[in-house]
Amino acid sequence: MVQQKLAKKWFPVAAPDYLGGKPIGHALAFEESSLIGRTISVLLSELTDDPSHTTVKIRFKVTGVKGETAVTDLWGYELDRDFVRSLLRKGSSRVDIIFDAATKDGYRMRVSAIAVTRYRASQSQKNKMRKAMRSIVLNKCSKLNYSQLVQELVFGKVESDLYNEAKKFHRIKLAGIKKMKILVSPIKLEEIRGSLAEAA
Repeated sequence: MVQQKLAKKWFPVAAPDYLGGKPIGHALAFEESSLIGRTISVLLSELTDDPSHTTVKIRFKVTGVKGETAVTDLWGYELDRDFVRSLLRKGSSRVDIIFDAATKDGYRMRVSAIAVTRYRASQSQKNKMRKAMRSIVLNKCSKLNYSQLVQELVFGKVESDLYNEAKKFHRIKLAGIKKMKILVSPIKLEEIRGSLAEAA
């Protein structure tokens, strides 16, 4: 007897519980196991209902299924390049630093922090800002689990701390995380995919 071919169907996708579990879209798949590892990108404003957050794109990865809802983990965060470019004026300075960080619970990520000054900054001032921004993020990561770090990032605490530190060295238009992406996660996607396939 020929097995009936499965039809694809839409599965709702939700933000992680640590970000409120809000619906963020739908994914089309034959079965639950094929959802694991899928990514979905949304503007931060869709999650927070704050129009000022349209300058940030966040990316989620499906890491499990509860009922028929795909559950996710935040996998990336990126500040809009055009927004950053709009802040740069003649005479201002852009200060960038890229480094790797690790949270208490085993997530490793690559972080790009940025500051934009109102007037031209000296090399010494830029170096002090880079050192300060890196120190703040690494210090947070050493004390926080990943979910706690993401909450601070998404709801503005990281940006506020970086701004307050950077302004000690110069007048600042912007200081915050320009980009963050996961390098290593303790979540074993292949094992989750395999267990869902077996249960089907």
